[in-house]
Amino acid sequence: MSLIWLSIGNQSSINSIFLWIFVYSFIFTSHGR
Repeated sequence: MSLIWLSIGNQSSINSIFLWIFVYSFIFTSHGR
């Protein structure tokens, strides 16, 4: 997940954080947790 953190650090924008939360939620749902 370091790649995502790198992306946020590179862009350093709220939009990136929102996208990260959305992707993280999607992955969590996919795992069925």
